[in-house]
Amino acid sequence: MAVVGYYATLCQGCTIVSGVVNIAAGLALCIFGVITALDKTTRPFGYLYLGYMMVAAGLFVIINSIMNMVGGVRESKGSVKGGLIGTVLAVFLILGVVGYAFMLMGKVEKGGRDAYLKLKDADKVVWEKKLECCGWDDPAKDHSPSCKAKHTCDKPMGKVLKKTAFMRLLIPAAVLIAQAYVLFAVGCYFRKISNVSGPKRDKHLSLAEEARIERAG
Repeated sequence: MAVVGYYATLCQGCTIVSGVVNIAAGLALCIFGVITALDKTTRPFGYLYLGYMMVAAGLFVIINSIMNMVGGVRESKGSVKGGLIGTVLAVFLILGVVGYAFMLMGKVEKGGRDAYLKLKDADKVVWEKKLECCGWDDPAKDHSPSCKAKHTCDKPMGKVLKKTAFMRLLIPAAVLIAQAYVLFAVGCYFRKISNVSGPKRDKHLSLAEEARIERAG
């Protein structure tokens, strides 16, 4: 049995649309995650794991979105319920990504020097040329052989790394907002197809067709 009427059809449409929007959000999360993980100059600072977390969360969001769309199109209570639970799990996953990005922003000052020492000389050159600096907190040590700058890299690199973490924070935050819309749409639809009263529906008719028949008759 299922609910018929305009409101049920609207919930079904919102569920399908939310799936499309969420697939795009998941793809964006995956793309930025791959970019973050492949950046060799920020890997020692913990951004490699941030990239992995973004990709994992993005893939989960995409898979869950497909489940929501299938449930919406086929009017499957099981798929919609699974998608609803998956959306809740996605919220916690993305919150974990956001929390880790916040942690990286505060970690630069405490563990920055140790991470800088793990950089290869080629990667140090990239930072030194970009920021015109030498070493982390001593311009006479811990720098590439060709470095000639007079000031250290700790402050300018700290600013860049914090900005990078903040920019990576915006993507999962936007996806998190999208999950709120998904929860509303899927929750509304699940409630409509679960709390049913009235005669059995014709399983060969979609909710939209039943709504049209209801309005006509």
